[in-house]
Amino acid sequence: MSFPHPIYSIITVTYNSIKFIATMLDSSLNQQLDATYEVIVVDNGSTDGTPDFIKENYPTINLIQSTNTGFGQGNNLGVQHAKGQYIAFINPDTELDVFCLNALMKPLLKENVVTTAKILLQKDKKTINTCGNHIHFSAYGFVNGYKNLSDTHQHVESVDGISGAAFAISKVQFDRLGGFDKSFFLYCEDTEFSWRCKRDGMDIVFIPDSIVYHDYDLLLSPQKIYYLEFGRWIVLKKYYSKQAWFILLPSLLIADLLSWAYALKYGSKGLKMKAKAFVDALNNPVTEFSTAPVVGLNGISQTSIPFELIWKNPFVLILGAGINLFFQLNFKLYKIFSKR
Repeated sequence: MSFPHPIYSIITVTYNSIKFIATMLDSSLNQQLDATYEVIVVDNGSTDGTPDFIKENYPTINLIQSTNTGFGQGNNLGVQHAKGQYIAFINPDTELDVFCLNALMKPLLKENVVTTAKILLQKDKKTINTCGNHIHFSAYGFVNGYKNLSDTHQHVESVDGISGAAFAISKVQFDRLGGFDKSFFLYCEDTEFSWRCKRDGMDIVFIPDSIVYHDYDLLLSPQKIYYLEFGRWIVLKKYYSKQAWFILLPSLLIADLLSWAYALKYGSKGLKMKAKAFVDALNNPVTEFSTAPVVGLNGISQTSIPFELIWKNPFVLILGAGINLFFQLNFKLYKIFSKR
């Protein structure tokens, strides 16, 4: 429910989300929290009746109607209207366990951390979607623990990155970090934000008692390839120093070759979207942080790609093991020369 001076703010960004939003809002308004809170919905120009549905059925919700400026910018707008000291960002296609936000928010009261939830598949609530994200040093982000049973991953631990579907941070820290990068329209904004948190010395903590159910399928399309590749190149452009580019170029070329091979699965459309992403990222002006090391910040600099999530071919998995070994050796070389 909404209160005049909430300590917590829950923000969700909708775009044609009418088939999901009732479940998400009902579970948000039913939270067992040790503090007052508000729920904010930023609607990015839905045409399916989402805003009218919210106005009619959830009058206590703070609804902000906007044009479609993307997921990250929508969340930034929500934060501008938030009265809470601590912010939870929750996808509209989710359902929250009744104690989810209490578990997600509590660590923020004591520590300078970002927290990320245990996200289970809504279609199979005994199966994991992700427990924080795994981020490779080539800036690819992957779900962590995907398809494992829900009773695994039971310990609080530091992870590479947040899942943008459900994470929390203090408003002060979110503002200090500059919010979500406006370069990102969709996807990869959580990878970049995680990289920035790590760069600034913040720990990203997985909270297993914070349970979220997510309507999720591990599927790609040519359009999604575009957003993922565009985002990856923006991250590399922002955070890689000249030294890092020089030493890690063999690994980056291999990673890029792998992405071309994956794009080929979608034929000419996949290849066109992959090429367009590179050109658009190259021409995109970004604030560079190349003085920072390639997140030799140790938590985020993962050196293995989980090939089993992408390909099932046994030959590819064997080849992938060799590629991961090369990544590990190349990154060790980088750490030696950069004195990390």
